[in-house]
Amino acid sequence: MVRLTVDYIKKTVHKPHESSKNTDDLLKKLTHLSLPEKSIDSIADLSSVKNLTVLYLHHNNLQVIENLCRNECLTHLYLQHNKIGKMENLNNIKQLRKLYLGYNCISVVEGLDAVTALEELHIENQQLLPGETIYFDPRTIKNLSNCLRILDISSNNVSSISDLKDLRAIEKLNARNNALSDLLAVCETICHWPRIEQLDFQSNKIAQAPKYRDKIISSTKHLRTLDSKDINDITRSFIHRFELVKEERRERTFKATDVQTPFSDDIASIAEHLPPGLRQSVSASVKKEAIPRTKSLTLSLMQVPVNSPGFLSDDSAMANSGLQARPSRRVSNAENLTRSRQRAERDGQTSLLHLGDVITTTSSTPKIQK
Repeated sequence: MVRLTVDYIKKTVHKPHESSKNTDDLLKKLTHLSLPEKSIDSIADLSSVKNLTVLYLHHNNLQVIENLCRNECLTHLYLQHNKIGKMENLNNIKQLRKLYLGYNCISVVEGLDAVTALEELHIENQQLLPGETIYFDPRTIKNLSNCLRILDISSNNVSSISDLKDLRAIEKLNARNNALSDLLAVCETICHWPRIEQLDFQSNKIAQAPKYRDKIISSTKHLRTLDSKDINDITRSFIHRFELVKEERRERTFKATDVQTPFSDDIASIAEHLPPGLRQSVSASVKKEAIPRTKSLTLSLMQVPVNSPGFLSDDSAMANSGLQARPSRRVSNAENLTRSRQRAERDGQTSLLHLGDVITTTSSTPKIQK
């Protein structure tokens, strides 16, 4: 077991010809400390190394991130290839800009709620249980939304990147060798990244989808590299124009197939706001117009003398039935117009009605006696 202490650091940086005082002075000025592959499994208080900015502790046996909260000058922290199981004790390192945590045992990206300067986060190849994936704490993602530029989540069995939608400052994402299968969901996420320039989705199911490359490029504005292949300006402009043309064509097709409502339906909806008198007249006209036109059928009765057997006149039929016939009455156009105006005036509005037919009401109808 090897514990990283100040004394351990002194032994590392001490030179045989230097005095201990010089070593202490050197320790205070120390900015870079590289201790990879030293079998270090724990970290002691290093607050006396006040100016430490870059710390290399990769390829060791660390299980916990500890005792670094007082090293507020740290900007680069290399902790990859250890046995770390949780992201913790990092919030007080306000100036941290690059964090390397690949090849550990981390299942949740968290503990960065107060780190506002982080530009790079490398958390690839976590040693997860079978079927397990890596998750992203919404608070951490929200806090990193305006600063994180580079993110490496490769080989973590990630099935969705929707939780990363708010990373508006991201420029490079490495998500190769994951379980991304929904191309539409991926496109809906990356379209929220205005600065994205490099994407890597190799060894994902979406990379085998039809038009995969075109859809990814059309969902971004400034993408320059996709799956380690460059995208030139001509290709990007052509794909964007092509997608625009397809969208315009879809809109025209939709408008052409849009079902128009019948004119009678429009009139009926307008009539609902008219006075009752006009409403009844308009509704009657609409109903009459709505009836499908058919070939007119003419019923011709044989000219049979009125006094011939088997024929009963209207008056005779009414007499036999015990009813008294009323004379038929013809209503003129002028009378109809006058009545319509009177109804409209009673409701507070006037209108001109155009009536072209003569309405005839008959009190009796011919009957044929068998």
